[in-house]
Amino acid sequence: MLLQSPPMVATWERKPDEDPGAPYMRGLDRRMERLFVQDPSDPLAGTFIQTVMKFDSPTWAWLVFRDGSPDKRYARYGEVERIDGASAAGADEQRFFCAQFGGGECNLWYVWLRFGQYLIEVQVIGRMSAETASEMLKAAAANIGEAVHRI
Repeated sequence: MLLQSPPMVATWERKPDEDPGAPYMRGLDRRMERLFVQDPSDPLAGTFIQTVMKFDSPTWAWLVFRDGSPDKRYARYGEVERIDGASAAGADEQRFFCAQFGGGECNLWYVWLRFGQYLIEVQVIGRMSAETASEMLKAAAANIGEAVHRI
């Protein structure tokens, strides 16, 4: 379910995959994260992060999808708004967001997807245009949906 590269024509450097420690989430079985940066010396130039969480059951994933949604987690740091997104084939649930930290335009875009007992969060961070970041997020969601469909 982890993408091999971000869906955007650019030079990306892939960092080693991580199994990061996570805040306690009931029912969480495993969490994997993949990170790509355009310029290691300037992470704000462009960063693409994909996190996949596997839960013991679809019920646990469903509960965390509601209670742990990124819009709830990031709202205390800035303005978060729901945006229109493309359909991720086979997703049970999906939400697209944009966050503004420090005022101004969005500087973090993300999608929150649920496929049965899996939750997938994709983040696009950077000084790219809103249109570029939004299209990148939609393409990532579509690519993940296609990958899950093939499983």
